[in-house]
Parts: sequence; C-alpha cells; structure tokens
Amino acid sequence: MKKVLLILFLLSTTFVVNGQNLVPNGNFEQYSGCPIWNSQLDSVLFWINPAVPPTGGTPDYFNQCAYSFSGVSVPYNFPGYQLAHSGVAYCGLGIYGDASTTMNWHEYVEVPLTSSLIANSCYQFEMYINNSNVNRFTSDDIGVYFSDTVISGINNWFQLPFTPQIVNTPGVFPDTLNWTLVSGNYTAAGGESFIIIGNYKANVNTTLVVSNNSASLETVYFYIDDVSLTPTPCTGIEEYNPQTEINIYPNPATDFTIIEYTLPQGEYTGEIIFFDMQGNEIKHFTVDRMFDHLRISTYDLPAGTYIYTLQTSKGISGSRKMIKIE
Repeated sequence: MKKVLLILFLLSTTFVVNGQNLVPNGNFEQYSGCPIWNSQLDSVLFWINPAVPPTGGTPDYFNQCAYSFSGVSVPYNFPGYQLAHSGVAYCGLGIYGDASTTMNWHEYVEVPLTSSLIANSCYQFEMYINNSNVNRFTSDDIGVYFSDTVISGINNWFQLPFTPQIVNTPGVFPDTLNWTLVSGNYTAAGGESFIIIGNYKANVNTTLVVSNNSASLETVYFYIDDVSLTPTPCTGIEEYNPQTEINIYPNPATDFTIIEYTLPQGEYTGEIIFFDMQGNEIKHFTVDRMFDHLRISTYDLPAGTYIYTLQTSKGISGSRKMIKIE
C-alpha cells in the first residue's frame, strides 16, 4: 500500500512540474494599479517594456477595472472592442505602422521566467492574439525571442535585431472576432531567463492583409492574452533553427572574430550588422555569395555582449551573440 501511495505521489508531482507555467502572470490579471490611460504596461506585475518611452515603444495594458472613458478598459478601449480570452485583462502592442503614424511601429513586451531554462530540455510555448478593430491590416508576423539577459533601454521604434525562436504559423492571420493561438516547441540552449514578444521583421518585410477597408489607420495592433511556457517531453524530432546560417569564432573575442555565413537560397548579397544590447548599430559589413566568412576587428569594441545578424532582402537570416573581453 505504501508503494502504491508513493507511486501515485510521484506521478502527481511529475504532472504538476510538467504542467507548470514558467511565465508569471501570463494572463495579465495581476496588477499594481488599475490603468487610467494608454502606455501603462508597467501596471502589470512582472511584465517589462524593453523600450524607453516616448523615444521607444509604448505597449498598453487593458483591464475591466479601468474607467470606461479611459480608453483602456475591457471590452471597450481605444483600439476597439474585445473580451479577454480569459479573465478580464490583456495587453496590446503595435507591430506595424505607416508614415501617418510611426514609420516603424514596433512595440514589444518582455517577462522574466520563473526559472531559467535547462539545456536540451523541451518547452511548449502558447499565447493568444487578436487583431484590433482600428487596423486596416492584419499580419501573420509575430514571434517570441528567448534571451539569457534582460533586453532594456531601447530608444527607437525599429524592430529588435534578434531572430525569434518561435514564430506564428505563416498564413495564419488573426481577425478581430476570435482569439488566435500562437504556439510552438522550443529546445533550450540553457540559461534563457526572459521572453520578448513582438514583430521581428522590418516594415518592408512584414506580411500584410487587408482586414478592414473602412479603417483609416494603415497599422497592425494586436491584443495578447494567456501567455504560457511549460516543460514538455522532447519528441526527438529535430526542430527548425533559423540561426544555423551564421556562426562565429573565437567567442568570446579579444582583438578579432571570424563570422562564417551561408546566404539563403536565391540571395547573392547580404549585410552583417553588429548591435549592442540596446539595439544600437555598432558595425556594418556587406557580404556576398563568393565568400563564406568575414574577419572583423573587435579591438575597438568595449568589453560586453553584442548581437550580430545576417540580413538579406528576405529579412534576418541568422542572429547570434558575441562576447568581447579585454
């Protein structure tokens, strides 16, 4: 009898651990204060705006507790009308804007995980998105980036220079009525402690579909609700990794580093761009298909962590971190 009880206890414990959501307050129900105006993501417990307003993005928080005339209540608010997927709250962010709004309207929301991810372990990500009523367009371009460091201090509205490990299924365009599930499995490199949600494509590469001909704003603004990341058994099936087309050594670097790259099929030229962790461009190089590597001097770079990306007309083909040491 004791053995049976022990087995039942272990099974129940395993179920709880495997089903644990590593995203705190993924339904946005917990808050430090009821929102009274837009751009108040900081009212949501645990969630972070990686940008510095107003020079950077200003994601919004919507809650039924807000006054109806505030523009941030639920279900009526300034982007339109939408009930929460669960509960009475959700957040919102712009992923595309034209010249009549902001030429590059990229906003992001970030959250620290309750525990760092374990190398070679598998995790299932889910969130629900909805297209707001004020948009002329909808888009299938939204993704999730897993980071081992916090991303902060962004002082512009451009796309972040990272390659998201999970993206929405191409061709799945959220509408204004239903909540659309975005999901995917991720095999951890190890140490990832933050997730950042948003559109990682430039305006020119963002896929748009007209969803509301009568809308005057040529924008895309999404509501987001019920974000979760849970441990899941690994299937043994090799998952697509969009970062396999670029590599770097030595890393950490001192005086120089060598970047090996492979341009995507059909691309003959590209650009390798270095960014600091605030998204500021540091170095810029043109590459072509005649070569497969590039030697770059890092002697003049201050010690720290940098992001380098391989970009072509199809967007970001690869993105990795480089550490510079003295």
